[in-house]
Amino acid sequence: FFGEYSCSSSGKWAICWMDGDQAGNRGGARNSGSGPYVLCDLSQDKVLLKGHLERPNNGRVADSGVFLLEDWMFHGGLCGTLYATDTRGKELLRHSFEANLYNSEPSGNGAWAICQTCINPKSEDGNTLALFDVRSGMLLFRVHPETPWADSYDLRPSEGKAFVVIKGVGRFAYDANGKFLDALAYEDASLKRGEFGSIIFAAKDLLKEHPGDPAAAQRLLGWTPARAVLDVQIADAWSWHQKS
Repeated sequence: FFGEYSCSSSGKWAICWMDGDQAGNRGGARNSGSGPYVLCDLSQDKVLLKGHLERPNNGRVADSGVFLLEDWMFHGGLCGTLYATDTRGKELLRHSFEANLYNSEPSGNGAWAICQTCINPKSEDGNTLALFDVRSGMLLFRVHPETPWADSYDLRPSEGKAFVVIKGVGRFAYDANGKFLDALAYEDASLKRGEFGSIIFAAKDLLKEHPGDPAAAQRLLGWTPARAVLDVQIADAWSWHQKS
């Protein structure tokens, strides 16, 4: 077998996959030639499970051995299917989106799974953050996130929280119903640690949310790390909101 792989945090499991036909003649976008995957028990040094999807990608495996695979599909277009499977090969979750999948991750115990989709202006599935209860196969929430696309996730079913992790900014929680719990913390972190462009957008969004509020403008001027450069931008935004 030749392909990519990802290990569980415990080091016991590895999910391996290849987005190409088994003969190795065709890989990536194609109309046929299913791609193989294998689940390995590294503690026993053996292959536990074998299977195929059309275009398996972005495998992730929990410490329980439950693993996720994204199927990027043969027929192209903006679509993708998220699968969760247990160590016996039982399909626990299958959910199709009318949007490409950006990333996905299970919780440490495999009880939850989360995924982020890419943009599709013609479908509500575009730019969606979706959380699933893997054991029941239920969709817990599907929202258009208030945060940028996450680099990774920290799912905590026992706490009823799903944290998105954004490099250089921080970790921010949604509850099991999709309510964003850390709006103020994210706002602060974006203005303190974000890139120049994201700071500008965050500043303008805050002023848009609180038009005519001098306190909002004052908070921005106090938070901004590049204040000398951004004072003019914030002043312009403030002036625009006063006029509007």
